[in-house]
Amino acid sequence: MKNKADGLFFRPDQKWLELSYSAAVAMISKSLQHPENAITDTIALSVLILAELATSEEYALEMILSRDSPFNTPFQSLQWIDVYSSLPPNPIHVEGLIEIIKLRGGLESIKLPCLAAIISL
Repeated sequence: MKNKADGLFFRPDQKWLELSYSAAVAMISKSLQHPENAITDTIALSVLILAELATSEEYALEMILSRDSPFNTPFQSLQWIDVYSSLPPNPIHVEGLIEIIKLRGGLESIKLPCLAAIISL
């Protein structure tokens, strides 16, 4: 069956997710080849997003099925907050983000509202 779900996503959706991730990594890598682009807030935000979302689907599925949410609220799975708040960040992307912040001159040099605060968490 063409639209059979394997894990969390249907096969066509999984393919698009993988292609989107690969395209994002390729575009960021291309931008990083130019020193003036490597230290922009946009690149820092992009790498932060990759660091937080580049977790294996199997791990996310395990988190959903385990039902061990750190939250005790009426809307525990609202927007998958229980899953995303429990997933570890991708260490490769975190290292890249740290290097970008160092090149940038530290968190205090970030101009995009709230980005420095989010990164500091």
